[in-house]
Amino acid sequence: MSLGFLTIYLLECAGLYALYDGIFHLMNTKWKAFREIQPDHKKWYVVSNYIKGGVLGLMVHLYYRILGNDLSGGEWDANYVSHLGCVYACLDMVSILRVPKLARNTIYHHLAVNGLFFYVLTNGADGSTFARLIAIYAVFSAFAFPVNLYLSTRVISKNTKFLRTFSSVCFVNYILCCAANWSYQLYNLIWLPHYYQTYGVLPVLTFCSMILVVMWDDIILIRYLKRVSYFRDILQGKKWLDEFTSSISRDSDRKDRKLQRHVSDMTHTEGPAS
Repeated sequence: MSLGFLTIYLLECAGLYALYDGIFHLMNTKWKAFREIQPDHKKWYVVSNYIKGGVLGLMVHLYYRILGNDLSGGEWDANYVSHLGCVYACLDMVSILRVPKLARNTIYHHLAVNGLFFYVLTNGADGSTFARLIAIYAVFSAFAFPVNLYLSTRVISKNTKFLRTFSSVCFVNYILCCAANWSYQLYNLIWLPHYYQTYGVLPVLTFCSMILVVMWDDIILIRYLKRVSYFRDILQGKKWLDEFTSSISRDSDRKDRKLQRHVSDMTHTEGPAS
């Protein structure tokens, strides 16, 4: 195990742990909507997702360099990969430590991420190992940083239209990131023989099982984003269209009945011709 990166990991965890208190105090002092969040434990959830979304958003161009080098056949910098992997793992570990009542699937997700990072610490971040697949998974997860900002914002904002628009953007972004990510993983693990030939079936299956834990949490989040976005209606097009046509039909019937009553009233008012 690289003691240098382990030390960096622990120091970054300590720094993030302290940052939670600073961000919490600042938001609680300056932001009325944050102070009004109930129950109180949700405030830590908001802080956590704003920190993760903010950090990944600021660093996303650095993660893009890893993907660019991988796709173009450029230099694979193991130290660079390890540093960025360390940041991502720390964000998830500190979230477990600081956020009360995290969903169980989210805890499993964060633990799996840290387990994969410790694999990199133990075995190195060489591009010919599982570290490449782990790094690319982290890269695409970093590209999906807007979803963390949305998860915090939905707790604070009361603007339904804004939230549905934001969640729709996040839904598209998350779908694209996951589709590209999972395709990359499947192609390398199933189509290419390198990992099976180098490590054997059992290590590959062990790696896949840890990735599946992360993927399951991704799927849960995709389903949630679909439910709260405009895509719920779009993807249920027939049902939406039926409701729309029924509404038009009901409006038309009401107008016909109103017109008939109007004609009838005019007839009674004028009376029979003399």
